[in-house]
Amino acid sequence: MMPLLASFIVFLVYAISYAISSLSKAYLSMAFIGAIIFMVAFWLGLPRTLFADRGLLAFNIVTIGMFLVHMDSTIKLKTLLSDLKVIIISVMTCFGVAAAAILSAASLLTSISLWRPRLQRVNP
Repeated sequence: MMPLLASFIVFLVYAISYAISSLSKAYLSMAFIGAIIFMVAFWLGLPRTLFADRGLLAFNIVTIGMFLVHMDSTIKLKTLLSDLKVIIISVMTCFGVAAAAILSAASLLTSISLWRPRLQRVNP
């Protein structure tokens, strides 16, 4: 597929998903609508190499950080500070889940290594 046509299709999907999101007053998010449109389009025969054909994969890797920062910057500081307790609980929960996963993995790996028979070297 030509890069210009691939870019046009991607931008068209973004425009349609933005319009639907605006009409629903963001009840349905733009990312959700875009994902649904792409999923249906790929099922109906849109080439799976659409994003690679655009030739902008390196650009996408660089700009994803900017999009994430932009999404966070839309939250007002006053709202963020009023929900500080929720944020602290969420962050601590993430750390707790990560610690539990690490400890579980370490315990599992240790128990596996205890059950595995050890090979002994025979000196000639």
